[in-house]
Order: sequence, then structure tokens, then C-alpha cells
Amino acid sequence: MINTIIISTNTAKLSKSDISPFAYGTLYDDLEKYGDKTAVDDIICGKYNTAKLSIEYGTLSELLIDFIKELKVDPATKVMQWTYGVPEYEKSFSKARESTAAGSSNLHMGMWKAACKHDGVAAVHATSIAITMRYGRSLTKWEKSLHCMLQKQQNPYVTALRIIQRFELDLNGAVKLLMGRYHVRHEYDNELNKPLGDNPERCTRRT
Repeated sequence: MINTIIISTNTAKLSKSDISPFAYGTLYDDLEKYGDKTAVDDIICGKYNTAKLSIEYGTLSELLIDFIKELKVDPATKVMQWTYGVPEYEKSFSKARESTAAGSSNLHMGMWKAACKHDGVAAVHATSIAITMRYGRSLTKWEKSLHCMLQKQQNPYVTALRIIQRFELDLNGAVKLLMGRYHVRHEYDNELNKPLGDNPERCTRRT
């Protein structure tokens, strides 16, 4: 009984994004799952025809059109340059806690850490990660995650359980480094995002 209620509650929570304009209709057809179509380049260049969205998405259309316009990139903006090799792999995993919970594949953190001791093995893992990140594709195991429920309050209210999502450790480690550090630093250095708060020295984007 309790499992049925929890699953029903979580399904409702995790399905809220299904009504996102990026998940259905004209915009989804133009972009597709991996953004392979030319519409992505049109949005970045500010040439995407937003007029056709106003009818289909109703009350969301105004916000959606404004959002798409904000995605336009200044041609003068520097493109982020990055690599992911053995040094980056070691940054991702050498200091990671071995007790970190694994994803659905059950590949233990110890395996990823041990590879840091052998450049050849680390290079194989790093190359696999780099190729998927560079070309916008994912490994099959990366497309699954485990959702764990944690009690937030003294009483186990079903509406107040925290959902912790466990990704594959190689994906998590790479994203933390490339997106959480390198990309954020690139944004900060090129003033692509405003600082948080009045003091830029305390900005969380300065990593």
C-alpha cells in the first residue's frame, strides 16, 4: 500500500516537466531529442521563427518566446575550449570518496579511483567520456538513474520525502568537472552570467 502511494506521488512530481514546450509539439519537432536539427543553430544565431509558437503553446508562448530570444549568443563570445584526458580524469576521481553510492550499473567508485593509478586504463575511461561529451551522445548506462527516498522531517510524510537521484559515477564525475567548474569559470570570465549578490568576489560562479 505505502509503496503504491509513494510511486504515485513521485510519478506526479517527476512528470511535471512533460508539459514543457521543449518536450512536445512544434518546438520539440524542431529540436528533437539531441538537438541535431538546424533549429538549434537558428536559436543561437537569433534567426529562429518564434511566431509559429504563439498559437500552439497558448499562455506559455510569451514567456517561451522571450526565453528563446535570450538564448541568442553574441557572435563575439569566445567558444569554450576544453579537453578531457588523463589529467582531467584524475581531477574527477582521484579525491572522490570511495563510499560514494554507485548508479544502476553498480560499478563501484573504487574502480574509477583505481584507474587513476594506471595512465593506460585512465586514458581509456577518459576517451570514452570525452567522445560522448564532445559529440552530444550518451552511453546507454547514463540514461538510467536510481531515485532514492530520504525522510526530511521527523514524521515520514509521503509528501515530504526528498528524492535523491543517483547517476552513473563516470557521468557524475565528468559533469562536475566540465560543467560545474570549467564551464562556470568560462561563463564568469566572459561575463555571460551576472554575479550572485553585490560582491562579485563571493560569487559562486567564480570557481
